[in-house]
Amino acid sequence: MLKTNKSLSLFSITHLVAVLLSGLALVAWGDESDQLTTFAFGSCADDENPDHPIWNAIVEANPSAMIFMGDNVYLDVPTAMADGTVEGFKPDYERLASNKGFQKLREIADFFATWDDNDYGAGDGGREFALRETSQRQFLDFWGVASESVRYKTPGVYGYGWLNSQEGNVQVILTDSRYFRSPITVAPPTPKCPFRNIVPTDDAQATMLGENQWTWLEERLKAPAKMHILVSGIQVIPDEHCFERWGAMPVERQRLLDAIGEASAPTIILSGDRHLGEISMLPSDDENGVGYDLYEVTSSSLSSSSGFGEGEPNRFRVAGDNVRVNNFGLAIIDRENSSVRLELRDQSGEVLRSSTLRL
Repeated sequence: MLKTNKSLSLFSITHLVAVLLSGLALVAWGDESDQLTTFAFGSCADDENPDHPIWNAIVEANPSAMIFMGDNVYLDVPTAMADGTVEGFKPDYERLASNKGFQKLREIADFFATWDDNDYGAGDGGREFALRETSQRQFLDFWGVASESVRYKTPGVYGYGWLNSQEGNVQVILTDSRYFRSPITVAPPTPKCPFRNIVPTDDAQATMLGENQWTWLEERLKAPAKMHILVSGIQVIPDEHCFERWGAMPVERQRLLDAIGEASAPTIILSGDRHLGEISMLPSDDENGVGYDLYEVTSSSLSSSSGFGEGEPNRFRVAGDNVRVNNFGLAIIDRENSSVRLELRDQSGEVLRSSTLRL
């Protein structure tokens, strides 16, 4: 049965209940006799568009958990910077919390969250952001991380949780690709990259996660589990576009793939950021591969602007073209058949893209 605590039903605009105590959420998925488990995921929620129909579609999918992958609000950065305190970061979060669809989802699903640049507070930003500590505090307060927990006391917002079942454990690993990240390399615009031209750095010392988070992540991937869900604010496998991506730091991308290859169980990557959706697969025989077909589902955006990415190259894309409408992701774990169905759905709940993996 779903293990609950009376405190999990409480909700307030400024402080959601504790879901990730001591860096960990413990959730039992479904009844022990139920062989199907469903969780949803998405990114890029426009807090100034609270009545977007996609919230109802997610609720109707009835997920047991919802993973927020970043850009969960779009901070008013000038106001936040001028204020310089946690108070300056609150208004956008308060709008999200007052969203009726968000509240309905909170009633049926446990929340997991990491951030990306728009809820971090610096567009395409990293460790150079002056108010990163203040932003971290507001983020963790909003998502209900207990002040006495390790996650609250550690720089950055990375953390993990377990989605437990009678058959075994699924670990959700939330990475933070903002707080510790080295500056990116931006080249002049080109015909292929007229809006943003982020190019791979030749600095072998450039870091995406910082060494402390790297040590933590490599340990988490080796923890005993049936499956790992690795959540990244930015894309990992696709590396041909001009925007933020792990491929902008090739040494770091390969380090992540190597860590996944040495993990205790198969891994699935979830990512956001792009204002488009797609399913990518790094083949088992790729020179940078992990020893099995590694899947990544990018879901963006929930309710922010969409329509981007037409004609964008991605040699790893499977299951059809990219999705250029508002979308959310859904994963259905079938324990009896040892499979996972990965879906991208639109604001009406219609399945747009899907892939089924055997574990």
